[in-house]
Amino acid sequence: MRLMDLINEMKIKVLSGHLTAKDKKIVKQMLDKKMDSGRVGKADYFIKNLGKGKYEITQRMMDVGIGLGAKKVLRNYKSKIQVK
Repeated sequence: MRLMDLINEMKIKVLSGHLTAKDKKIVKQMLDKKMDSGRVGKADYFIKNLGKGKYEITQRMMDVGIGLGAKKVLRNYKSKIQVK
């Protein structure tokens, strides 16, 4: 069985927050490799196990503010997911 087959079998349900399809793929691979933190592109991902198949995902990235000449700001996005 290939790694992609195992990852495709894992189902993620977002309970709160927002995760894109790319974020879900990253989280699936991190969970499969039993990683609790990692960096992909310009974003850091942190995974906290809440028990009973629930996890809290924290994304930390530099985002551009709103308006002309806005500077980049460090932002944290939190999501809660359930893995089946």
